[in-house]
Amino acid sequence: MAFQNAAHRITVDEYHRMDAAAVFPHDARIELIEGALFERIVPMNGPHALVVEILDELLRTVVAGRARVRCQLPITLGDLSEPQPDFAIVCGARSLLKPRHPGADEILAVVEISESSRDFDVHQKIPMYAKYGVSEAWVVDLIDSCVRVYRKSVRGEYSDISIVRIDGFVRLSAFPESEIRCRDIFGSLANRE
Repeated sequence: MAFQNAAHRITVDEYHRMDAAAVFPHDARIELIEGALFERIVPMNGPHALVVEILDELLRTVVAGRARVRCQLPITLGDLSEPQPDFAIVCGARSLLKPRHPGADEILAVVEISESSRDFDVHQKIPMYAKYGVSEAWVVDLIDSCVRVYRKSVRGEYSDISIVRIDGFVRLSAFPESEIRCRDIFGSLANRE
């Protein structure tokens, strides 16, 4: 009789019970991705922090009063995933907040800021967002100074993918009248070009 190894997938409920039981260090940044736990080990460097701060301001300006911007907070996707994107643009007023993380049906877009995590974000998180029907996802690529835009989740894959370079503009599909200059997203990092 052959022995087979199988990974145990953790559900969102199990993950919450583990967190409540203080299984994880209080300062750990852990994400549940398709039933597996991932911890961000590399601390946030200066360029990543700069872009988080800039993009937070830009996104809040674009959605002012029409949606909420969640910065580095969990979202729940199905029973096996609770990632923490750098940003989630969520529909609904603050007065309608519920004591749970928003799901895919409430999310207008997610944004990941990527440097050391680029391969993981592009090859693991973006397909997961598509699988659960998140309509739009961006990867702000600090290595290539561009924004990778993924839209139109069809049968678990994004069918509309574009790369917007430093001199281009990006728009959230939910707010097409408001554009953001990529050069503004990258701030002083854009001067490295």
